[in-house]
Amino acid sequence: MFKDKLKKIQIKDFTKFKDLFHSLIIITPNEKLSLAVKLMQIHKISQIPVFENNENIGTIDESLLIEILGQQINFDQSYVKDYMSLPLPSLALNSNAYEAYKIFLDGNSGIIITSDNKPSNIITKIDFINFFVIDSSDFEYVKFDIGSHI
Repeated sequence: MFKDKLKKIQIKDFTKFKDLFHSLIIITPNEKLSLAVKLMQIHKISQIPVFENNENIGTIDESLLIEILGQQINFDQSYVKDYMSLPLPSLALNSNAYEAYKIFLDGNSGIIITSDNKPSNIITKIDFINFFVIDSSDFEYVKFDIGSHI
């Protein structure tokens, strides 16, 4: 039942809720870790995809930065490329929400959304969760009793 509901919803449906559909903030591998932290602070985000030549090659996220802090690394003298983790997966804008759900269940913290095969936005786990608890007259199927699915 839940799976069927998710298959009816497309990722582009998230665009109707601007708070759930974020512009893609990226960093390049040759930037300093301190810039990654500044970007995260400014944009109030917890992860930044790493791109080089328009290719998604890695991620810097707050969990990784916590680990780096423990190593007493100087963020002003260390490069993103030396510490980035695996890249976030991507989905096309016309993909269904069930595909995103499976990606999140695999442990990924975010998904790069592509439009015309170009990265354009990002959806995080909390964005995905919030989509299903927002009260909206635009979507009859958006709000449902989550408790019945747990």
